[in-house]
Amino acid sequence: AWRRAMSRQIELSPVTIDAVIAEHGVVLGAIQRLKVGSVLPLKASPKSQVDLCVRGVAVFRCALGQDDGHFTLRVLSTHANYGQ
Repeated sequence: AWRRAMSRQIELSPVTIDAVIAEHGVVLGAIQRLKVGSVLPLKASPKSQVDLCVRGVAVFRCALGQDDGHFTLRVLSTHANYGQ
């Protein structure tokens, strides 16, 4: 019973997920020059795959989509380092 209760509490623990569309390296000076209205070009397209991350660890590879005016993610595969 205790093990089941602990397992249930773990399953109900809230976590934050991040959907990483693109990572782009820049120099610090470029960051300092950013202001409202600045545009950062991304090396991503509507067909780019997205990493779904939990606590900085990529867990799933996803496809970006749209439904009823909202962005969506479709899980394509488990990330290679998930569960290690």
